[in-house]
Parts: sequence; C-alpha cells; structure tokens
Amino acid sequence: ADKIGFYDTVIDTYTALSDLIMRFASYVDKSTYNGKKLYNCLTWIAKNPPQTLYEVLELSLIYYRVETSVERDYVRSMGQLDALWEKYYEKDIAYGISEEENDNLIKAFFLRLNAFKVVANVPFALGGQTMKRDEAYTKFTRHVYKLYSSLKLAYVKAHVRVDGGMPDSYFYDICADINN
Repeated sequence: ADKIGFYDTVIDTYTALSDLIMRFASYVDKSTYNGKKLYNCLTWIAKNPPQTLYEVLELSLIYYRVETSVERDYVRSMGQLDALWEKYYEKDIAYGISEEENDNLIKAFFLRLNAFKVVANVPFALGGQTMKRDEAYTKFTRHVYKLYSSLKLAYVKAHVRVDGGMPDSYFYDICADINN
C-alpha cells in the first residue's frame, strides 16, 4: 500500500510539472526563430526526455526554479554538469550544431542561473568519475570550466573535483581563477 501511494505521488508530480512546462510554452511568442525553438523545446520536454543540449539546459533551469520557488528547498548542487552534458553536446555537434552555438547555450545557462541571484551560490561539480564515465577529466570538463570561468559570475560557483589524475595545466588554470 505504501508503494502505491509513493507511485501515485510520483505520477502527480510529473503530471503537474508537465502541465507547468506546457503553460510556459503557451506564453512563448512563436513569431520569431528563437520563440519557435523555445516553444518546440518546451513542448518536447513536457512529455519526453531531453534529446539535445538545449533541452537539457532548459529542463535543468525549470527544475531549479520549481525546486527553489515552489518546493522552497534550496538546491545545493546542480550535479556533475560536464558528465551530464557531454553526450548531448557531442550528439549535437554530430548533427551539425556548431560548437559556438552550443558554447553560447552553456554560457546563457550560467548567466540565467546567475541572474536568479541564487542562494548559497548553487554550486555544480566538474570532473570525477560516474558509473557511465571512466575518465574523471575529459576535454569537455575543461571546456565547460573555461566557458564558466570566462563569465566571472558572482552567484554561481563551480566545485571542481581534484585528484591525482587531474592534468597539471587544468589545476593551474583553476588556481589562477581563485587568485583573481
């Protein structure tokens, strides 16, 4: 009986979040290219798992806002973003989306988080192994860090996992940022 109640709550939560995302989509001005793109993104993620970096970033921002504004809980970590984003970034590149466009999406993600003036600096992690990723530090890890670092944000903070496998040049870049 407890399991049924739990699953009913999960279904109610997903249904409410899907409805909220569809309500957001209904306010989008579809007369512009970016408006159409956002509308398509929102209507997709309301009912389906994200397939692109853009969809992952939008869903992450929505989740953050719902968790902090509706649930009134402060998100203490956005997760290990390089490991979460890497496959979407690479898939987008393979489908012809330029690195520049994806890089601009990542920067926009960080800028939007910063604009929320997030409480407790809402950190995210970079580096480290996951169950699906053997390498602790990939080129993409460093790439995301450079994009983040270039913005000099006041509210959004990176947590970088340090271990013996971290390339010295990456470690020195991080230390230089701390000193600036």
